Order: sequence, then C-alpha cells, then structure tokens
Amino acid sequence: MRTLLDEVLTKRRGDEQSLEDTEIRMYLDLWFGCLMPVIEGWRELGLSDDRIDALLAEGVAAGYESALKRHRNGTFHFQRKYWDDRFVGFTMHGHDSARWVRELNTQLGRWFLETLRAGQQTTP
Repeated sequence: MRTLLDEVLTKRRGDEQSLEDTEIRMYLDLWFGCLMPVIEGWRELGLSDDRIDALLAEGVAAGYESALKRHRNGTFHFQRKYWDDRFVGFTMHGHDSARWVRELNTQLGRWFLETLRAGQQTTP
C-alpha cells in the first residue's frame, strides 16, 4: 500500500495533494491499517532488532503507535462519521509521524528481507 501511495503522490507531484483525496486516502488508510498487525505480531513473537525496537519505543513515547492503532480500528470497523477522529489523530502528529511510519516500514522490510535471505526461522 505504501508503494501504491507513493506512486500516486509521485504522479501528482506539483498538483495539490490532500488527505481528502479519495485515492490518496484509500492507500494511506490501508497502509496504516495493515502496518499495525505487523507491529503487534513483532511484539507477540518476541522478535528483536535494535533499529526496529528503537523506532517502536519512539512510537510509544510520542503517541504514534496508539494513534496508528486507532487509525487501524477506524479503517477496518464501521464508522458512522467518515472523518472520525481516529482517522485524523495519527496524521495530526504532522511530519514527525510521517517520518516515523515510513522509517518503521523501511526497517521492518529490511529485517524481513535479511531474515529470509539468511534462511533463518522468524519465530523464537
């Protein structure tokens, strides 16, 4: 979903981009919603990586993770009001939350690729 979002953002570079844009919103909401179970699984499996663990600790301290969880819940559960506060809470953190979610996504991808390439088992 992040890749598809980036493609849309690149295609529209120079045009006004808004979180109210349906296509941008669709990819953003699905990306954020799908990232949260990965975080939960990381913790439940007891996985560890210095860079990922530092980002997760930052996310807890800054309130990003709880806002991301509310965003996921808002995305995948019926909401009577489309622009429910759960959808705007994460993005209200501004550029810092965007940097955090992108870096976390990148580091999780790095870890999974390294682990698969090494042929290691991913469960403790």
